[in-house]
Amino acid sequence: MRLAREHKYRLLFKFVQRLYQAGRAEGWPGGESLPARLAWAPYTPTDRGAVLEEVVKAYGAGVLSLETAVTLLLEAGYPIKDASQEVARIRAKAEQEAAVRMAEAAARRGRDGDEDQEEDGPAPAGAKRLVEKGSEREPVEASR
Repeated sequence: MRLAREHKYRLLFKFVQRLYQAGRAEGWPGGESLPARLAWAPYTPTDRGAVLEEVVKAYGAGVLSLETAVTLLLEAGYPIKDASQEVARIRAKAEQEAAVRMAEAAARRGRDGDEDQEEDGPAPAGAKRLVEKGSEREPVEASR
């Protein structure tokens, strides 16, 4: 029934604005009436947990954009003040975490590359290399 009456509510708001304009209410802008719309809250209680699970699944599957996901959470009653700022914070955090993962991967590749080089080529006389014994590494004379 709300959808059937939406046009009537818009006309009601236009009527109210024009009455104020006609009466020249203090602080009320003259001229064209501003567009107004009545937004209803859901008539059934919202299950925030279900909305969160749905948003996580849909965003993870690539069905929803991040902006839409944050908007759905906002409408479900999560304490988000500004959706665009929240999206910016989420993206900044994701970029930061990606940079940390890339640095860790580069460091691992660098360590793995150093060990591979030592195993491939002969070690110079008197050089020490690390040998793994169990979970510890200890320096051992190069005797090959």
